[in-house]
Amino acid sequence: MKYYHYTVPAYLKRIIEDGKILLSNPSSKYVKPIVWVSSNPLIELTSLKGSFDITGEYRSLTFEEQNGMVGCARIEIDPKVLIKWSVLKHKAGYKKIESKTGVSISDELEADIEGNPNEWFGSLYPITEKHFLNFEVYNGKEWVEFTDDYVVPNGGMAQRDFEELAA
Repeated sequence: MKYYHYTVPAYLKRIIEDGKILLSNPSSKYVKPIVWVSSNPLIELTSLKGSFDITGEYRSLTFEEQNGMVGCARIEIDPKVLIKWSVLKHKAGYKKIESKTGVSISDELEADIEGNPNEWFGSLYPITEKHFLNFEVYNGKEWVEFTDDYVVPNGGMAQRDFEELAA
């Protein structure tokens, strides 16, 4: 099994330059930040960016939309530094804290967010380059090795193009 940190090409370039993947900003001040990783071989749905459509409603981009707008990238991660979600949610405090509905944050994430929690992994520490195994970008058909001359497919869509798609 392979494990990937999904991102966009602009962030991938910065991660390579910095030599590490930083912890995400947690959604609550009561939980620890995590570097998120997935075993999904195509895309981790929770990693897709979102945008407002012309009606003002916020929604996640599809894999194809994101790839056309800003591109899709991933870093293969050495599994030795990863913790599976079933353990990580306890270590990071996601299982302890209850939301306004009386349900733990982890239960809400698992119920409300697209994606498969069985594919979720992470680290409570930044993941450094010594644990990077491979860098890839999606070329519209398949994942290929990342090179410095990578260009977003179709030249990247403008925000207005996305808004028209979402209408």
